[in-house]
Amino acid sequence: MKSLKFSILLSSAFLTLLLLTGCDALDFSAPDKTYQGDQKVKFVEASSALTAFEPVDVKQIAISHLIAVSSNTSYTVSVDTELSTAQEGIHFNLPDNSVTIPANEYIGHLVIELLQEELFEEKTLVLNLDSPNTVVSHRSITLSLAAFFEFERDNFLGEWELEYSWFYGPGTSNYIAVEGTAENSIIVQGMLDGTDVEIFFDDSDPNNFRAEIPTTPGAWQHSEGPVSVEASGTFSTVPGSETIEMSMLHFIPGVGGFGDPTPFVLRRP
Repeated sequence: MKSLKFSILLSSAFLTLLLLTGCDALDFSAPDKTYQGDQKVKFVEASSALTAFEPVDVKQIAISHLIAVSSNTSYTVSVDTELSTAQEGIHFNLPDNSVTIPANEYIGHLVIELLQEELFEEKTLVLNLDSPNTVVSHRSITLSLAAFFEFERDNFLGEWELEYSWFYGPGTSNYIAVEGTAENSIIVQGMLDGTDVEIFFDDSDPNNFRAEIPTTPGAWQHSEGPVSVEASGTFSTVPGSETIEMSMLHFIPGVGGFGDPTPFVLRRP
């Protein structure tokens, strides 16, 4: 029985050692809670989202070591091409793959240039620290790269193709959009059974573009009375590939609605 107990204790201790090693159990046991172990380097964040607002938008990624030294210290990073969907020279540039942490400082910055023109879709970039003395949990950083194209009403005028199976059945139909009553709106002429529909756009949050159709009374006629509509959703401002994706609620005031909001898409033909 003693042998079995000893074996269990030994296995438990060995497992604990592996876990601590794998998780980088850093030593902050000094009275002032300062780090007491070997020098290590890490990305300050394990993941981050970067958005290009300009054709070439310069960003910085923070890298730190745990012990300040009296001279400049440089570290190198590399692109994980297996895990990344972003391509260097197309979606981003690394002017220099090294990072220098100044003397007596803890943090340095890697410069990355985002190339807005090709970031039509979100791309993933994974960077690895090449130093052997890294903090495991922050040895790499996963970056989500995207581009911000501000809403320009002129780009949303003209011909659109509507796919709205709940209302019109399968297939698509074409409509013309003209200037709306506000700088951030368009009017899709005759979109619902001959009724004009005004759509308003909000690009104030680069990560969450919102489109809205305020309550439009009497958009079409039902046997129970005139049907009002309202809708909300998202839109894309990618030049040449603008889209509007929304869900619309149909209801008769004082009577009720027609179930859950129904999806439709407006695309450039």
